[in-house]
Amino acid sequence: MYAPPYQETSTAGRFFALWGRTAHRFAWPIAIVAIVSALAAGVYAARTIKINSDIADMLSADLDFRQLNIELQKTFPRQARDLVVAIDGATPEQAERAAARMREEIVRRPELFRSVFHPRGDPYFRRNGLLLLPVDELEETADRILAAQPFIGTVWQDRSIRGLAEMLSLAVERRAEEGGESGLGGLADALDRIADVVAAEARDEPGALSWVSLMFGPGDGRRSGTRQILLVEIALAFDEFRPGKEAIEAVRAIGGAMPAELREGVSVRLTGRPALRHDELQTVRSGMELAGGLSFVLVVLLLLVCFRSIRISLAALLTLVAGLLWTAAFAAAAVRTLNLISVAFAVLFIGLCVDFGIHYGLRWCEASRRGLEGGTANALAAASVGPGLSLAALAAGIGFLAFLPTDFLGLAELGLIAGGGMAIGFFATMTLLPAFIAVLDARPDGVGNGEGGFAGTVSRLIEGRARSVVVVAGAVLVATAAVSPLVRFDFDPLRLKDPDSESVRTVMELVENGDGDAYALVHLAASVEAADAAAARLERLPEVESARTLSNFIPRDREDKLDIVEEVAELVEPAFVADRAPPPTRAETLTALRDLKQGLDALAAAEESDEAGSAKRLSGALAGLIASDPTPRRLAGLSERLLRNLPVAVGRLREALSAEAVDAGSVPAALRDRWVAADGCAKVEIHARAPIHEDREALRRFVEAVRGAVPRAVGPPITVLEAGNTVVASFVQATATAILAIALLLAVTLRSLRSVAIGFLPLVLAALVTIAAMVAAELSFNHANVIVLPLLFGLGVANGIHLLARERREGAAAPAIRSSTPRAVLFSALTTAASFASLGISHHPGTASMGILLTIALVSLLVCSLTVLPGLMLTWPPRRS
Repeated sequence: MYAPPYQETSTAGRFFALWGRTAHRFAWPIAIVAIVSALAAGVYAARTIKINSDIADMLSADLDFRQLNIELQKTFPRQARDLVVAIDGATPEQAERAAARMREEIVRRPELFRSVFHPRGDPYFRRNGLLLLPVDELEETADRILAAQPFIGTVWQDRSIRGLAEMLSLAVERRAEEGGESGLGGLADALDRIADVVAAEARDEPGALSWVSLMFGPGDGRRSGTRQILLVEIALAFDEFRPGKEAIEAVRAIGGAMPAELREGVSVRLTGRPALRHDELQTVRSGMELAGGLSFVLVVLLLLVCFRSIRISLAALLTLVAGLLWTAAFAAAAVRTLNLISVAFAVLFIGLCVDFGIHYGLRWCEASRRGLEGGTANALAAASVGPGLSLAALAAGIGFLAFLPTDFLGLAELGLIAGGGMAIGFFATMTLLPAFIAVLDARPDGVGNGEGGFAGTVSRLIEGRARSVVVVAGAVLVATAAVSPLVRFDFDPLRLKDPDSESVRTVMELVENGDGDAYALVHLAASVEAADAAAARLERLPEVESARTLSNFIPRDREDKLDIVEEVAELVEPAFVADRAPPPTRAETLTALRDLKQGLDALAAAEESDEAGSAKRLSGALAGLIASDPTPRRLAGLSERLLRNLPVAVGRLREALSAEAVDAGSVPAALRDRWVAADGCAKVEIHARAPIHEDREALRRFVEAVRGAVPRAVGPPITVLEAGNTVVASFVQATATAILAIALLLAVTLRSLRSVAIGFLPLVLAALVTIAAMVAAELSFNHANVIVLPLLFGLGVANGIHLLARERREGAAAPAIRSSTPRAVLFSALTTAASFASLGISHHPGTASMGILLTIALVSLLVCSLTVLPGLMLTWPPRRS
């Protein structure tokens, strides 16, 4: 089939036609240079690019609250380096032994760790813990110790099953008396615990009796000590890009290498800023690798469906890969360090720049089907789509770059990379794609010109119903605009982290149990005295649960408390220095067990007794033990289970009763340095009364109340509010900038109010539909996904540009929507949506939310571009029609 030589009349057309012919003519040199330079760019990017996982660094350091945070970090730098090691055991003794062992091993690694602070294991707290209790609570504790003294003394002097059985028999006998007290607080709990150990021994399962829980009460993890905390300061300079990786792995290795008897029933978990950043970085990296791979596979499949030609699809893929590697090198040179948002640039590039290749490739196929070959077909394709692609790339770049002048550096950085990527992608499409098409000798197998298939369906559906489509679109616009004010914003950094990661689960558990400071505010005072005065003012606020300073760790009313402790020590200590009884024989042990069982049966028969059920349970366990006719070896093993932890509990009690007068000078340096800086500046840690991690309004009230008392307070709650305000302001600024800049671009280039209006109305509708979908699905805007709306305008206007440019070229709307352009719009949107949807499978909530919301936005945009946009074009024809 003969086709006349192609001639372009417009200046832009002649320029792009020459570009296409030149790329075809020098195809091999261009292909070779592209492949070599892309490989070099990839190597450079891999060696240069780092990742900063700190969310705070995504906001400008010039913001007031960021300046205060930086001041706090400079004053107390240890907080940024502290790994929080949470050690939980089935019993306090297990947790304490494991924590002590881990501390010993960590101290031996000074090349990794500067210091380790074990609050519960520190002699200051072990010796003076009773003095830190309020007076009324101390008196209650003293009464309990004195009541239990005869029983503890009995078993301490006879550390055997016989001694334990006699102790319990005495307690049960007292409790069984009418109105009597056992002398042991929580007798039912004690009986249940002993029954558990006897049953575990019978089943040959692990288990030992916790004497700390018996003596001090079960309480919770904080009071009984089933949770121990180590604060481990990383010795290395804090690495922004690999946050404590080697130290974190070392701590985990130390926990895993403990002897089996120490690991039994013990869990070791890490949190704190280094662990949170390390886990988040791992989550982001794995998510990006998975999303990038899935995105590439989906794009390949869609290209094959779109072109129905392996060679054209391969040419588009080679162009895409080269452009991606060039963009990565640009990112390495421009920013070097990626944040948790800009790390998604690769997936964004794949999803966006493949659009250019689809439009060019389909136009080249259309030209080839008309009989044009070689450089002529490339010239026609380049001249036809070049102006539209250049405008589309510029509009998308504006959508990205709109965040550049804002205080939201996270998206500004992504905007810079992606904006540069648009220029790189456009250049790669116009230069490499025609060259690769020529090198691969591609043929447009099976690709039509758009008259049939999807384009024909669109033409038939829209042309006869254009006005109806516009009316329905108007109704949808009004409805979605009405619900859009209900959209929510959530800028809590912890919610952008993987909730299933160890560090996040642990920090949230610590917060809920009152052990964590993740939602505490901090005020820096000039001295400890000034800090105490500020704390007194703050604790009068109804929103404040507590305001702690160094003085909270120095006993108050010391003389009165010491009198109580000394009185208890005088009465209790003799029992611990008395001579030990000789070991019992097997017969004596069994006799003591039978006597105990008899007393338990009597207690169980008293139905009004609270301990009846527990007594019956232990009696049953003892009955099975006695009936089995246990050997001395088995009795020795049971004795070891029941009494191995007794020395730990007695040692803790005796140490607590050896308290002496203390003052501010007695506070250990490891504790003091966490509350008072070298220059004397003192910290006030302020905790909210309400669960502010769950209630945004309570968080706002807490922050406002604290700021009213101490205006320079800092901390995560303020960061959540101020970061939210900054992101929203940046979002509004960027969206307005993108809309105005793109409108101005269209007005200048298209020189038609009609074209500007038709190009923008579908975008407004798609944006409102997206927001309405968020409201319906209860999704929120966050740090990561606020880029969606500015990007929607930057990307969506490309569809209007391509269809309006084709309309201008064809002279009317109908031929334009019957051409290959709607097919290109469809597959461009599908490839972009597929690429962005792959982000939704990331384990990182921020990245996943970006992918989900972008997918919703692009689906809305696709529907509007293929229905509302053609409807407007047909309803409002150009003047020359």
